[in-house]
Amino acid sequence: GYTWRRIYGNSPLPGRDVNNVVVKDVLPVGFTFGGFINSSGVNVGNSISVLGQNATYDAATRTITWTIPKLQVKQKGTFKYVATAGFSSGTCNRADEVRTNTASIEGTNETAVTD
Repeated sequence: GYTWRRIYGNSPLPGRDVNNVVVKDVLPVGFTFGGFINSSGVNVGNSISVLGQNATYDAATRTITWTIPKLQVKQKGTFKYVATAGFSSGTCNRADEVRTNTASIEGTNETAVTD
């Protein structure tokens, strides 16, 4: 799964709201998406609501995307999913069969906090 805690606002110092936050996770070739997992541990398929916005999986591009219009100071969102890594040897403990999964987070238009 994937957990992201916005560091701009979770500290003793004032933070900033961030607009147009996009979390993207492109699953590498060889990974099979199994579904998002809700807070009860139930597989809910290719979409889950997080902070009122849907995180979705697009099988054609192997991409998980969660877009949030505005992430406020101290606000955080979490989503979990299951993915299976496929290895040609059938095992994952071989040094010549490394699978790396990288996600990205972007945001624009940081606004000053006025509280």
